[in-house]
Parts: sequence; structure tokens; C-alpha cells
Amino acid sequence: MDSTNEIRARARSLAAQWFKAQCQDPYAAFYLYVRPASATVFGDLLVAQDGPEGFEPAWPERISPAWTQDAVRRWIIERAQRLPILNT
Repeated sequence: MDSTNEIRARARSLAAQWFKAQCQDPYAAFYLYVRPASATVFGDLLVAQDGPEGFEPAWPERISPAWTQDAVRRWIIERAQRLPILNT
């Protein structure tokens, strides 16, 4: 990711994906995962039940199924600003 605008756009997309998946399974536990940026890999964010290879948990707290889509978007943005995902 190259800018905070990209983080906001990614957060909006992830929140929409989370909302759809959470509605399909209200008991599923979703977490925020991060792929840190490096010289050869772009940083990225992911919301999933289990992080794929190359991603690590970004935050230990689960995304609450009681939150709104907008609350999840803001939550992702707040946490993403503290993570090493911006490319240098």
C-alpha cells in the first residue's frame, strides 16, 4: 500500500466483505491480518477467520459481530495506521 487513501479504500472493501461473511455465519470469528511491506512485497490487510501464508495477526482482538460495517471500517483504519504496511 502506498498511501493512507489506499488504506481507507482497502478498509472500506474489507468491511463490506466482513459484513457479508458475518451475516452468513453470525458465530464465525473474524480477525484482522497484515502482510508487512518489505523491499520485495507490498503490504496488505486481510479480514479472515484464519490468515493465509505470509500474513500474520495484526490485532489480537476479534472483530465483534455486533459492530456495524462502518464501525468495522473505522476500526480497521485505526489499527492499520499503526502497522508496517505502507511501502517506503
